[in-house]
Amino acid sequence: MRGTWQAPLFSEQTWDEAMKKQLAETGVVNVTCMIKDDQIIGSHTVVTLVFNDETILEMTGEEALDYLYDTYLKK
Repeated sequence: MRGTWQAPLFSEQTWDEAMKKQLAETGVVNVTCMIKDDQIIGSHTVVTLVFNDETILEMTGEEALDYLYDTYLKK
């Protein structure tokens, strides 16, 4: 999956409002994962945030998958 940055993803970062606005407009989030037997394989999960052609944040493996679950599925 690929899209622009939106809160609450990485909301624990200390970006100011101007940076958040720029990220929402041009920051690119890439989520890559492997699915096998209808299951997401955590060790093959990668989440990156690219801004001005530079990776400014990256999470990999189970940590990345757990982070996505915690951010979007836990209520």
